Amino acid sequence: MKSIHSEKGNITIVTLASMGGMIVMFLIIFSMANAFLVKGKATNSAEQASIAASAEMYKAINEAIDEYDAQLTLDDLLAETLRDKIQDRKQSIMRPISDSEKERIAINDVLSSELSVLNLQLSPILRNKMTGALTNAQQAARDVILANGGETLNGKIIFFNSNHQIEVHASARYEAFFMDSLIDESSRNISDEGYGPKLSFLEKLSWSVQERNF
Repeated sequence: MKSIHSEKGNITIVTLASMGGMIVMFLIIFSMANAFLVKGKATNSAEQASIAASAEMYKAINEAIDEYDAQLTLDDLLAETLRDKIQDRKQSIMRPISDSEKERIAINDVLSSELSVLNLQLSPILRNKMTGALTNAQQAARDVILANGGETLNGKIIFFNSNHQIEVHASARYEAFFMDSLIDESSRNISDEGYGPKLSFLEKLSWSVQERNF
């Protein structure tokens, strides 16, 4: 009888140890899965922020276009305004894409064409308007990051990267399900980048890359 009780006790210990090991394993797996979710939050925050910042810049670009058209002479008006050229280019795009995407393509194509022939009046207007919009674009990006549950710690925004896009670096705070206290505070933020739509006309515009921290 003693032998039977001893065997039952050993089985119970082994079972409890196995269950404990499985619980630890599941906690580790859940923590790893949570890390991927946090990474996704950082990615989404950065992407949405770059789009929001790009929208602010396009507002400034449209203001520059209107300002340029407003100072055209009668002879220039008889030719065609930038807005007219953009509308014509937009209507020529037959691809099944959104109206806003057609608008962006048309703006970039027309501005690229104008800047290619050294339009000395257009260049400074564009630079001034875009420079004036940097702070608003940065704030728009920051607001979106925070609204999406992201973090701006060590984050930054670049106007514009080598591919002529607004680039946003954001992060999200990670908390583990298991042994969270062992994670150093400086390692809790998982970072990623997001990129706005390309502003291809910048290839023709003299622009100094600007990098700002949030």
